[in-house]
Amino acid sequence: NGADDLETVQGHIHDTSRRFNEMKQKNNDLTRYVNQMERSIPQAQSKWKLIMADQIGTTSNLFTKFLKSNNMNGHVFANAATNEMNISVKKRGLEESNSKAAYNEERAQFYQMRGKPQSSYADLGMMSGGERSFITVSFLTAVNVALCLPFRAMDEPDIFMDNERRKKLLA
Repeated sequence: NGADDLETVQGHIHDTSRRFNEMKQKNNDLTRYVNQMERSIPQAQSKWKLIMADQIGTTSNLFTKFLKSNNMNGHVFANAATNEMNISVKKRGLEESNSKAAYNEERAQFYQMRGKPQSSYADLGMMSGGERSFITVSFLTAVNVALCLPFRAMDEPDIFMDNERRKKLLA
């Protein structure tokens, strides 16, 4: 019986040693994985910032394009690092509506002020319901197109718009 007890104890020691080595290997693998992830996080964050900057630029360009069809000018300024966004819209006069130089100057002024509204930009509260609806739909459509989303659904986005704006919205 003493030999059986010795064999049983040795078997337990062997099994425990094997399980310990398996756990130690899993721990080493997990530590290696965590270290690898820690090294890759700054790279992923850097790539994400580039993607976000591109998406913000694309959204702003599309937003401006949609507003131009309604004789408005606007820009989206967003800072992914601070999670801040500003949308500025300005009604364009007929003399500037077709001027690329005026548009480029307006855009440069907007980015120089880093997204802070100035007096030439309209307070959205002072615009008609149809204008605000058009601006909102323009922004949502710009985001949708920039993100390449396969579909969009909106419930009565043209409720406050006149027939002219409805036609421009659907164009």
